[in-house]
Amino acid sequence: MNLHSLLTNLANQGVKLSTQGNSLEVDAPQGVITEELHNSLLLYKAEILKLLQNTKSTSLPAVVPAPESRYEPFPLTDMQHAFWVGRSGILELGNVSNHGYYEIEGNDLNPERLNQALQKLIKRHDMLRAVVLADGQQQVLEQVPAYQMQVLDLREKDQETTKKELTAIRDRLSHQVLPSNKWPLFDFRLTLLEKGRARLHISYDLQVFDAWSLFRLFDEWFQLYQNPQLELKPLEITFRDYVLTEQAWQNTEQYKRSQEYWFNRLDSLPPAPDLPLAKSPKQLKQHRCQRYEGRLDQNNWQKLKEKAAQIGLTPSGVLLAAFAEIITFWSKEPQFINRLLAKVGQEDSV
Repeated sequence: MNLHSLLTNLANQGVKLSTQGNSLEVDAPQGVITEELHNSLLLYKAEILKLLQNTKSTSLPAVVPAPESRYEPFPLTDMQHAFWVGRSGILELGNVSNHGYYEIEGNDLNPERLNQALQKLIKRHDMLRAVVLADGQQQVLEQVPAYQMQVLDLREKDQETTKKELTAIRDRLSHQVLPSNKWPLFDFRLTLLEKGRARLHISYDLQVFDAWSLFRLFDEWFQLYQNPQLELKPLEITFRDYVLTEQAWQNTEQYKRSQEYWFNRLDSLPPAPDLPLAKSPKQLKQHRCQRYEGRLDQNNWQKLKEKAAQIGLTPSGVLLAAFAEIITFWSKEPQFINRLLAKVGQEDSV
């Protein structure tokens, strides 16, 4: 059991650790501290004391709203910068944006109400009006033209024509590369189908979205569509405020210690998976990314979940383990990293 696993285990069982001078204070529910945990606490006592003392003495910068500066350029995050460079074409297999595409079907959707609700969200969320500048910074535009979703009416078309049109939209939008220096970095469309059905096409660039913010957008869009008079709670901070605070955090001792730790480990970390290729990327004049998928029927999926539960695993954990095993099988080296070192719990990941 390493230090991270120990601390996670203790936290999950309601154990609280604190310092009293050079002593480690342990506040635990009765019966929780087993002999194994006691021995682990003794083993890692010095490291835990140092960690608690450093944490106590570290003051993280607070996010300070700066509405007067919200339209001034600000830096890309490391992740955004990687997306921006990757789409530029200067790297092998570039010219591809980090992009997502959803299709959502509904009944009796009103195009005008949908568009009006979306317009309110564009005004509300700064990053829906953001672009990337030539110098690698990003900027929220104070004013943008009114956004109008494209609406395609297939209500009177036959099934073959409808299928062909829907496939064409999916092919076009699912691999869309929107210019990052031009607004908007999204493309929302609506197709009207027979019997009152409608399909929303949601093409979005992860340069200005992430998964959590997209689902928040969906939630607020639905609220405003259902109730056009609804006044959503004003947002107190912007993404720009967050990014500048994160930049300030890089000047703290905590950040520098963490950076030094990982820099010292770089030489011992394995590389990305070394997978066999049918052709060298240098030989490709054009390329298109394609997602492959497989499905378990309901009966087998239920059996998998039950089996996982019997041994204390989640279905997601089992699928991730299977994914890692397949990569290990094909990789020239069994040790590899296939994730960003940007989350809590890296010790167990690498």
